[in-house]
Amino acid sequence: MITFHNSRYSTPLTLIFVASVTLALAHRNSAFAQTISIPNKTFTLSNGLTVIVSEDHSTANVAVELWIRAGSRYEERGHWGEAHFCEHLLGATRVPAIPGRILEGNAQTRRDFTRYYALVPKEALDYILAGQADRLDYPLEAMTAKRLADNRDIVINEYRSNESHVFGFGSSTDVKLLVNGFGATHPYGRPLQLNEDVATITDAEMRHWIAEHNLPSEAFLLLVGNVTINEARPLIEEYFGPIQPSRVETPPLRSRIVVEPVQPTPRRTEELVADVPAGRILSVWATPAYGAADADYLSLLDEVLAASEVGRLYRRLVSRDAIATTTLADAQQEELAGAIRATVLLKPDADPTRGESAFLDEVDQLARDGPTDDELRTAKARLLTRFAKRAEQLGWQGSRLEILGEGMLYRGDANAYRAQLDRIARAMRADVMRAAQQ
Repeated sequence: MITFHNSRYSTPLTLIFVASVTLALAHRNSAFAQTISIPNKTFTLSNGLTVIVSEDHSTANVAVELWIRAGSRYEERGHWGEAHFCEHLLGATRVPAIPGRILEGNAQTRRDFTRYYALVPKEALDYILAGQADRLDYPLEAMTAKRLADNRDIVINEYRSNESHVFGFGSSTDVKLLVNGFGATHPYGRPLQLNEDVATITDAEMRHWIAEHNLPSEAFLLLVGNVTINEARPLIEEYFGPIQPSRVETPPLRSRIVVEPVQPTPRRTEELVADVPAGRILSVWATPAYGAADADYLSLLDEVLAASEVGRLYRRLVSRDAIATTTLADAQQEELAGAIRATVLLKPDADPTRGESAFLDEVDQLARDGPTDDELRTAKARLLTRFAKRAEQLGWQGSRLEILGEGMLYRGDANAYRAQLDRIARAMRADVMRAAQQ
């Protein structure tokens, strides 16, 4: 555990790093899970591009995303930031910008992949497909020193802004959680970027990165919304079909590292100083990867432990002891591993030692005795309801497009979510207890 003592407010921040650690109700949850469905069709072009189309004619728009296996975990030491740099370099394509054609747009670099998102009216589908295709076919010779210079400062300043925060993505506390949760040698146990690396990346190195990663066989194109597969396929064939499978005669061998052992730091606490108005307790547990049953069972455990308003930590520290303002549960499942987090936001005048002691007491008791039937039922309902809400949104983060993409990327099956929902719905106390005690 790490406790940050605030020099300004004298309020500590605590981080905890921990290693991986009824029939009628099951039937009711299982019936609800079966009502959640995301119809889709998949096909693959001759150059290796995988395409997923999910029709939804209740909307006039189409969400279009290009996912590329070019996440930060593929970077070599000394080049941390290449993936994020490439995301910005290919943010602008050779397709001229037309105001009003794109309703929403964004891009993101994650550990396993980079994504480019756009929401467009149906009549702009050919326009956005041309732009997305250009990201796989952008001329390597155009990656000049000038193009890099134009984007380098943007990439560095964007990440510097994250680093300046005490909490959240890219912050020092977030990086510390990753390093201790997954282990310093794991591809996930590191920051997304090091600005000193980005400052020295050359145009030749970026051309090499693009040639190695931005390939049709390493990409997924996802369309969700007011489009049929018969409408989409000719346009996709037109724009993506001519792209060559490789940019070099003999493409380099790539390791996807589909199995990588997690080596988290043994359970411990740390105490650090932070300039924040109130202390926090932040914890992380490494879990198995997406698709593993125990990853889903531990997500349920995390809900029981830390969910706002209903979790054990909330009932203990907020409702009973009145030393915290809220608690939060968060679960992530990715290709190599997953993680669950529990967060407690303490009151400004709260004794952090008391909060830490209560936190560990609740964790140990839950791991030892498991959840009650009522707690498990509530956790299932919350996770299934949250999933149903994701399925209502077309694209970007927390959407049905993301659900389909994660299944295809991590398991080679856009419908992998079905098994996940079924496991959550049918999970028994014994399943959760076994996963917690490993």
